[in-house]
Amino acid sequence: MKKFIGKYGTWTAYYIGVFFSKLMGYRFLNWLYTPYNYFMSKSVRIQDWANLDQPWEKIEYTEDD
Repeated sequence: MKKFIGKYGTWTAYYIGVFFSKLMGYRFLNWLYTPYNYFMSKSVRIQDWANLDQPWEKIEYTEDD
C-alpha cells in the first residue's frame, strides 16, 4: 500500500512541478519558483518515504567519472 500511494503521489507532485517549470519560462512568472521548489522537493520526499526508484533515480559515480 505504501508503494502504491508513493507511486502516484510522487509522480503527481513531479508533474505539478514540471507544470510550474514551464510557466516560469515567462519572465513575469518567475515568482513561481517557490511552488516549483516545493512540489519537486515533496516528490523526492514521497519517493524516499515509499522506497521507490522513479522519477528520481539514484546516480552512482565510478572512479572514471
